[in-house]
Amino acid sequence: MKKRDFRVKLRNIFESDLTYYLKWRNNKEIFKFLGGGFDPVTKEKMEEILLAMISNKDKNIRFTIVNEQEIPIGMIGLYKINKSKRIAEVGMYIGDIKSHGKGYANEAYQLLEKFAKEKQNIDIIKLYVVTSNEKAVAFWKKQGFKEDDLLIENREIGSIFHDVLVMKKHIL
Repeated sequence: MKKRDFRVKLRNIFESDLTYYLKWRNNKEIFKFLGGGFDPVTKEKMEEILLAMISNKDKNIRFTIVNEQEIPIGMIGLYKINKSKRIAEVGMYIGDIKSHGKGYANEAYQLLEKFAKEKQNIDIIKLYVVTSNEKAVAFWKKQGFKEDDLLIENREIGSIFHDVLVMKKHIL
C-alpha cells in the first residue's frame, strides 16, 4: 500500500482526546477483550490515565488513530519494547464503532509496523489475543501473525476464564 493510499494517520495522544478515550474506555464491547478488560472509569480517572500515557514514563509508544477528517477513532501502540532483542508487543483498538469494518485497523497496523521497523529497529512484533475474539484472531492472521503459544484460561472476562493466543510476526 502506498503512503498516499492511507486514510488514517497515527499521531501523538493529546489532552484534547480525553472525550474520545473516555467514551471508548467505558464501552464494554470495545474493552471486554483487551488486556485490562472492561473497567469503566470516571472522567477524572481517564484524565489521569491519559496524562500518564502522554508523559510516557512507562516507555511504551502510543498513538491516536485519526481518520481523514482528523477525528480520533482508536489507539495503537508498541509495548514492552526490548531494543536488544528487537521485539515489542502491539496493542490496538478502533474505539469508534462507526469506523469498524472499514479497513482502518489494517491501515493503522501497517503504519505502526513501518514505524516499528524503520524508527525503532524492531524485528519481531508479538501480541496476546483472546481465542474467543474470533474477529481479532482472523485480523491478526491476515496481518501475517502466526500462532506461537496458547495460554489456557489466562484472562478473566465476566467471571469466565478464556484462553489467550500468543501470536508473533517477524517483520521485514
